[in-house]
Amino acid sequence: MAELNIELLASIKNNLVEFKETKKYQRVDFDFSISYDNDFEAAKAIVSEICNSHSLVLSDPAPMVRVASHGQSSIDLTARVWVNNEDYWTVKFDILEAVKAAFDKMMSDSKLTQIYLQYNMASDEIIPISEINKYEYKGGKERG
Repeated sequence: MAELNIELLASIKNNLVEFKETKKYQRVDFDFSISYDNDFEAAKAIVSEICNSHSLVLSDPAPMVRVASHGQSSIDLTARVWVNNEDYWTVKFDILEAVKAAFDKMMSDSKLTQIYLQYNMASDEIIPISEINKYEYKGGKERG
């Protein structure tokens, strides 16, 4: 019985090795989240352009970028590209870095409104940062 198990395991192992060696391509999956305030069509276009222009990404099947979900605080995009086995990690890292740089540029090019708040625990008061110049806080008391 033990001899049969050893032969069966050897056969399974050899078949798995053969299967792995015959698989030439792999799919690389990416997930990106953007704010609801951002233009998701522009974000999709950026990711799509980066995926399509990478020299190691295969054109067939074509790269795909779609909205995957609507999260509580973000729109989640998914991208899928096909690559040769040996190019998997290069493409993975290249695309992640390129998308980060492109999203940073997109954010700096757009006019984002950020509101900073300061909370005073003593007075239970929240004030916008633009009004902080009017007051100085010391020990929870405002001074003019």
